[in-house]
Amino acid sequence: MPRDLSVGSIETGTVPGRYYGLDALRSSMLLLGVVFHLSMPYTGIILPGYYVTDERSRLLQMVLIVHYFRMPVFFLLSGFFSALLWQRGGSAKFLRVRSKRIGLVWLASLIVLSPVMAAISVYNHFASQGGNALTLAWGAIAALQIDRSWLPDPPLHLWFLEYLMLFCLGAAAILSLVPRLLPFLDRYAEKIMAWRFRIVVLAVPTALTLWRMPFGVVPYPSSLVPRLGIVLAYGWFYAVGWLIYRRRDLIPLLASRARIEKVVAPVLLVICLLLVKRYAKLSPTMRTPLADFAVASSTALFVWAAVIALITAVQAIKPRKWLPYLADSSYWIYLLHYPFAIVLPGMLRGWSISPVVKVTLSTAFICGFLLLTYDQFVRYSVMGRALNGVRLRTPARAPTPEEGSSLAE
Repeated sequence: MPRDLSVGSIETGTVPGRYYGLDALRSSMLLLGVVFHLSMPYTGIILPGYYVTDERSRLLQMVLIVHYFRMPVFFLLSGFFSALLWQRGGSAKFLRVRSKRIGLVWLASLIVLSPVMAAISVYNHFASQGGNALTLAWGAIAALQIDRSWLPDPPLHLWFLEYLMLFCLGAAAILSLVPRLLPFLDRYAEKIMAWRFRIVVLAVPTALTLWRMPFGVVPYPSSLVPRLGIVLAYGWFYAVGWLIYRRRDLIPLLASRARIEKVVAPVLLVICLLLVKRYAKLSPTMRTPLADFAVASSTALFVWAAVIALITAVQAIKPRKWLPYLADSSYWIYLLHYPFAIVLPGMLRGWSISPVVKVTLSTAFICGFLLLTYDQFVRYSVMGRALNGVRLRTPARAPTPEEGSSLAE
């Protein structure tokens, strides 16, 4: 791995003040998305654009559990690092960096990947039916005989960038219009972080947003028009992450008292899954508002217990040279993994092995290949600068705050 400014000073290979554990956690949530999307065809859940197969495994449970906490953790950390960037550079720099590294990347990726994903979705349609999928797909594309139901939803996997940009713009607007709001909220943030039953308070807004969502699960957006329920659900995590950064002096206290969350999270998960399983067996007429709220509440409590357990557990991670590199490369890997993750299950349909093995091998291939392309062609290019800032092969000076920032910042 080349030695460059992203891994810190020449002497230590670390950047003072960088939150290595949280950086690693954010990267893990992005990379977990690769596994998530590769697993979808084997869960029985039919989504537009995906390969449809009757192969089944235990991956449904894994996908459900991962979906519960992956994006909440990501948005909370995004709020945390957004507050860091706001404090270091002010509102003007915050909006400039976020617009470039999130807004422009979202638009450019959507323009480039949409036609690619459309072609892959046509292939998956014919692969799901058997036969020579490549020939049939090419014929349908050449003749423009494509049904809209074959195609993926327009946001693709990039929807999170749209919502993250909205949260950044919303935060900037609120702080500009009501500058005294955050100091007022700081007092309550301190009380909540210090309270042993904090997940109960934090889970209330989450439970209310999940109440009317099927099975207490935040759905993926099917349109480029933002959905209020999704904005509220993930916006709460972003806001809490921002407040945690402002009271980052309390993180050691939070970590010392997080034993509660680490113990109750597995218990809450079991309760949540049992309730969801029982709820799934109910007829539509039996799914009362009370049953909906029970599922939403158990889900919200588990999610917040998992989030706090994870962000406090990574505090023990010590600085390593490769951690900032992982944080930078994970953004590229996540942006580009989707076409591979959608097409590989269909291409492997004739391979009679366990879906778990297929997902494992496909994950290794995608991450390895995209990591190689990032290192050789992206990191030090214009694309790399747009994604993560300037990265120099030979450190000649210390990085500026803007150069040291990434998606997390």
